[in-house]
Order: sequence, then C-alpha cells, then structure tokens
Amino acid sequence: MDAMHELIRTPVRGREAELATQGLLLLARLSERTVVGGKTKPIEQAVSQAMRMMEADLGEARSIPDLASHLGVGYSYFRREFRLRTGVSPQQYQLRLRMQRVQRLLGATELSIKEIADRLEFSSPYHLSAAFKTHFGLSPRAWRKFRKERRE
Repeated sequence: MDAMHELIRTPVRGREAELATQGLLLLARLSERTVVGGKTKPIEQAVSQAMRMMEADLGEARSIPDLASHLGVGYSYFRREFRLRTGVSPQQYQLRLRMQRVQRLLGATELSIKEIADRLEFSSPYHLSAAFKTHFGLSPRAWRKFRKERRE
C-alpha cells in the first residue's frame, strides 16, 4: 500500500504501466475480502499471494508452473483464474512488474543495461532492451535520456 500511496503523490506521465500494475494489486487485495458462504475462495487467496510473491521476487526468475505448484494449485486452473481476476495472464503480469522495475532502475540509478539485466535475471542485455522497447516504445537508453532531459 505504501508504494501505491507514493505513486498517487507523484506525476503520472511516464508511469502509466506502474500505476496500472498497482491498480491490479489493489484489486487483488480487495478480492481477498470476497467471501462465499463465509469463507474466502482458496483460488482467490492463491492469486493474491502469487501477485505478492511476484512483486517481492522480481530478482528471481520463478516459473509460473512452479509458482502454481508452490501455492498448491494446478497450473491451468491457476492461469485461467489469475486472468479472470486480473485481466492479464500471470506471465504478462510478471513481465509488467519486471519492466516497471527496469524503468525505476533506469530513472533512479546509473546502472548499465547489462547490470540491470543481470540483477533482474534477463538472459541478456539485448533481451532486456527488446522487451523494454516492446513494452514502452523506446529503448532503455532512449528512455533514460528522455527522462534525464525532462528533469533538467
């Protein structure tokens, strides 16, 4: 919740994806309170817990099937229910979180693309750059330059 409060207090421009992900987290936390017959559905708890785990473990590449297994839920069922509750697949959600972390590291540090790729367990700096450009429409280097120019 603190991250969400911080996002609300800062300008939105350039942080739309991060705000969208935080909105999904809020929805997941609210859905934890959804009860049926006086009890929360186990799959809702699993989806909420998965979202929290993905957010906490961005530096560790955890496969979605392993995550579902860890939560005691079948992979296909988990994928379907995750998408129903969040609007995106677990893989898309995890990628959004990773891209937001890349964006934060690019904006707040002088780490190289290679260092960021290593830190977030991308297979290579090229893979990180390609994913970033697909997600945000700019290369990491161009985004960093744009961000720096905006601050000056």
